[in-house]
Amino acid sequence: MRKLLSGFVLLLIFCSCSQDSPVQSSEISLIANPSVWSFLSNGEKALLSIQVSEGIDTFDSAQWYESNEEGELVALIEGANTLEYEVEAFDDKDIKYFVCQVKKDGITETSKIFAVAHTGLPVVSITTDGSEINKKDWLDDTQIDINGSPLAGSIKGRGNSSWRFPKKSFSLKLSEKSFVLEMLSHKRWVLISNIRDSSLLRNYFAAYLGNKVFTGKGWNPSFKFVDLVMNGEYWGNYIIGEQIKIDENRVNIQDIEKKGIGKGGFIVEVNFWRDEDFNFVTERNVIFSLKDPDKVSSDIQEYVKETIQNAENILFSDDFADPDNGYANVFDVGSVVDWYLVNEITANLDAAFQSSVYMYYDNKDGKIHMGPNWDFDLSSGNSQTEANNWHIKNSIWMQRFFQDENFEDKVKERYKQVRDSLYEAVNGIKTVAETISVSASLDYSRWEIDKDYKAQVDELVNWLRNRLDFLDEQWL
Repeated sequence: MRKLLSGFVLLLIFCSCSQDSPVQSSEISLIANPSVWSFLSNGEKALLSIQVSEGIDTFDSAQWYESNEEGELVALIEGANTLEYEVEAFDDKDIKYFVCQVKKDGITETSKIFAVAHTGLPVVSITTDGSEINKKDWLDDTQIDINGSPLAGSIKGRGNSSWRFPKKSFSLKLSEKSFVLEMLSHKRWVLISNIRDSSLLRNYFAAYLGNKVFTGKGWNPSFKFVDLVMNGEYWGNYIIGEQIKIDENRVNIQDIEKKGIGKGGFIVEVNFWRDEDFNFVTERNVIFSLKDPDKVSSDIQEYVKETIQNAENILFSDDFADPDNGYANVFDVGSVVDWYLVNEITANLDAAFQSSVYMYYDNKDGKIHMGPNWDFDLSSGNSQTEANNWHIKNSIWMQRFFQDENFEDKVKERYKQVRDSLYEAVNGIKTVAETISVSASLDYSRWEIDKDYKAQVDELVNWLRNRLDFLDEQWL
């Protein structure tokens, strides 16, 4: 297979053979039937090519046609009567379909459907040594091309329940810190498949809320939409984004492993999967994992556990609402308010203190900060959550915060501040959806998703509008 080149045209051959007339013998097949494969053209032309089956030396004729998505013939292409056809470049975002018919001795056979797409999105192309990618071990010597910028690094799988799906998510570790699609320089990045979200938009929307609406309370990851090609095979629409790590360009705190107890901080996650090196359970049965740094001494492990337990003890103490001795002394309250609102607005299933609830301790102020926001594929109505009900407010820890009227007042005040921006963000979802619509269509075909993309987007927008109506009634 030719070397993958960065560009905007993706060529995908779908496994969908058809025949105009019955093949006279089940033993005869004119067209070879290789597995699905794809490649990036150079952004100018796409070369379509088929092969006749082994043992067939000659054939009577070959003819290329424009087709529809089902492979039905639309128009004969004049002069395209060999086993190869070069598609001229096109600038508009679109998917064009082609088939080739081969005839021999009265038998007519139609090739698989060739889909040539201009998605308008950046392309991430990953080439490994062919070894299986798993979640435990980094696969080194991986070549990573991000929209024409060649990089070296490693790859491994990521995700818990989502890992069982064929469209996987991945973690990337670059050999050197690099800027990626205008996101700040770092080694660690993620490729999220959004396989459980047919709108492909929920993680991106939540990131927009964290970065553009609820600003000023700490770093939240950014994401960019891309098309992913893995070892020459088109893998679909993904988002590439910043992994949650301690770094001056990410969670900007000192690393306790490097600085020591009392001089550094750490990141933890409420995580019922317990899949990190150090996991612990609080007295209120909240399960935590130490996320970064992940490999620390037993002394640091004990310090992390004690810090979180102390915060929980104060939150559930009799004088928890006292401004001097209560939770405000150990929690950054503004970050708690913003984290809560992003997750309540989207009714994020996991954020009800099950998993993906991140928080970090900053030794500079001696407080726990809620966030960054993470993992929103099962949010905004995608987990059978009702738009007119509470989903995060009554979870452990959060229900205790709300027992303080002053905290609820802060939530209401913050909601009023950002309300207009929230409606603008929801109204802008369809514009974002339009920018990825061609890629989404190709993704649906690749993974055989039998849904209407526009209907999925409409469903998301309508749910969020109903959600904001409910919250207006509660907080305005």
